[in-house]
Amino acid sequence: MANGAIVAFTDDDCYVSEDYVDSVIQVFDDDPSIGFVAGRILLFDALDYRITIEESQQRGDFRPWTFIDAGALHSANLAFRRTVLEQIGGFDERLGAGMPFAGEDVDAAAAALWSGVSGVYDPRPVVYHHHSRRTEGEAQELMRYYDAGRGAYYTKYILRRASRSKYATAWIRSIRNECVWALRRGRFPHRSLREVSGGLRFALQRPVNPTL
Repeated sequence: MANGAIVAFTDDDCYVSEDYVDSVIQVFDDDPSIGFVAGRILLFDALDYRITIEESQQRGDFRPWTFIDAGALHSANLAFRRTVLEQIGGFDERLGAGMPFAGEDVDAAAAALWSGVSGVYDPRPVVYHHHSRRTEGEAQELMRYYDAGRGAYYTKYILRRASRSKYATAWIRSIRNECVWALRRGRFPHRSLREVSGGLRFALQRPVNPTL
C-alpha cells in the first residue's frame, strides 16, 4: 500500500528516534547507487536481554552477488528503495513472524544483492527495541526460532544455482566451526542441528525449481 520512493520497516515493539526519517533519507541521498539501508538498533529497556540489537557505529557495505550472513541486519530497522522491493517481488511470505522460519529481512536483502543491487549498514538511522525478553529461557526460545530460519534462508540460496557455491561454502564453514567449538567443550552442536533441520523442512515444503 505504501507509495513513497523509500519504504522503511521497523517492528511493532520498537520506537524510532526523532530524526529517524531524516536519517534514512540522508543515507539514500548520500549514495544514489544503494538499494537498501540497515540501521542501528538499541535496547529501549536496559533490563531486557541483549539480543536482537545492532549497536555498531561503523558503516559497512553489502556488495552484489555476495553471501550475507543471517543476523547481519534486522527488519526492526531496514529500508528499501521502492523500485528494489518491486524488482525482487517483495518479501518471501514463507519467512517471518507467524511462519515456521525467521529470516524475511536478510532474505530480502540477499534477493536485492543477487539481483545486482548494493546496500549499506549505516548507524545514523536509530530505533530502540523493547522486546521485553528478560530471562535466558526466553532468549533461548527466540534463538531456536532464528536457528531454524537461518537454515531455511541458507537452503533457499543453496537451491539457486547462482548463489549455491558461496552459500554452501559459508554454511559448511559455520557448521564446522560450531562442531569444533562444541566438541572441544564436550557439548553437542545444537545450533547446527536446528539449522540443518530447518533447511530440510524448508526445502521439502515446495518443489525445487531447477531453473533457478
